[in-house]
Amino acid sequence: MGTNKIEIPVITMENGAIKSYIRTTPFVDKSGMFEDFNFKLLVIDNIIDKAPSFYEKYEELRKKSFKVYRDIDEFGLVEEIVEFFENLQLTQEELDKVTEINFISDYTHFCICPNWDGEDESFDVTSIVGCELLKNVKKVWYGGYMCKAELVEELKRIYKID
Repeated sequence: MGTNKIEIPVITMENGAIKSYIRTTPFVDKSGMFEDFNFKLLVIDNIIDKAPSFYEKYEELRKKSFKVYRDIDEFGLVEEIVEFFENLQLTQEELDKVTEINFISDYTHFCICPNWDGEDESFDVTSIVGCELLKNVKKVWYGGYMCKAELVEELKRIYKID
């Protein structure tokens, strides 16, 4: 995802019918807030438990995605959830709730792809452009994956974190 070209199965839940196809176009942050869609997902992950305005819709889609995967047990992305996150416009109030950036996250990743095993680069962050919108970051958690260490160091420099 991010800005990388992908080839991954996609499941759509259109009108209750399950259709599967291969998506080869990268996902993008259509709100224009972040250069890298995967970085946007990390931001969302870090506010999802802080009662954001979109929580009810997120929860509805999350439940729907897990039901689809429970019923068909296929690997792939749930297109409706990807589109929801692509188009989601975060408010400054929501962005101000981000106090940490956790590269060891899973709310959005497993919502988009419930059978994701975490072993590939589907959710790797390649750019932090847009991080200047996050004014209250105090911690950056890094588990050695989901981005290059240089990006983590750049975030720590920007937010003056040791």
